[in-house]
Amino acid sequence: MNKAFLILALLFSCVSVVSGYADYAIDPNSVPSFDDYMQLFTFIAKTEGVPSDPNSLLKLAAESTMKSTGKLAPGQFVVVEAQFRKENSSRIRSHQNNGGYYVFLKKEKGFQLAGYLVGNRYHWALSGGRIRIIVNYHMSVVANESIYQWNGKIFENITPVAAVSDKK
Repeated sequence: MNKAFLILALLFSCVSVVSGYADYAIDPNSVPSFDDYMQLFTFIAKTEGVPSDPNSLLKLAAESTMKSTGKLAPGQFVVVEAQFRKENSSRIRSHQNNGGYYVFLKKEKGFQLAGYLVGNRYHWALSGGRIRIIVNYHMSVVANESIYQWNGKIFENITPVAAVSDKK
């Protein structure tokens, strides 16, 4: 009986951790654009449910990580790993560093949202001449991988459902 209780408690905690991340789906017909970093971080703050006053936006920008790609076929991408700490723990990312990655396509003036991914690490790949982002998600003893491919407007999840549900 103790083992059953432990397994149920573990499953419940895993479900509650997964549901704690921002749930944002990009409509490819209405992709948001941002004129500057202030608008970009305001969008992230609102999506993640953290304060969006000027001081909090500065804190979000300072604690987050931004990485740029080199020039790829559609242009240059910027990936923001959102972080917002409160009392030594993140309000956005889990203890295993799972959380949102925001991918933006750099435009002549500003940025366009190109993808929203959840995981704890990612890497870029090319397959058949198509740009992909491979995202790893780790939760206790389970690790999953999602594949997002550039479709000309956004990075869309092309991970086969069986690949996610069958992984052990």
